[in-house]
Amino acid sequence: HWSLDERFTFGGYARTTPELDAFAADFEDRHGLPVERVYVAKLLFALTALAEEGAFTPGTRVSAVITGAPETPAPREQPLRAPPPHEPPPQESSVSR
Repeated sequence: HWSLDERFTFGGYARTTPELDAFAADFEDRHGLPVERVYVAKLLFALTALAEEGAFTPGTRVSAVITGAPETPAPREQPLRAPPPHEPPPQESSVSR
């Protein structure tokens, strides 16, 4: 038997919320692992919430299989900043004596 729990959509397909971003940042800080924000963070948030709610029998081992690299940068790394404006190199003086 399985069921679909829609509490963990965080706004829908490919979307995130400040709550989810905060969870992912905390997870990264606690475990030292980068967390992709769109899909993996939702999975980990849901598993954490379900465990806290007692959805799993005590002593149960739960595995989360993540098959891709964390490609979405953390919000705190965004927005990308523009590089500083290009400054021309200093010119050598050509003073003739």
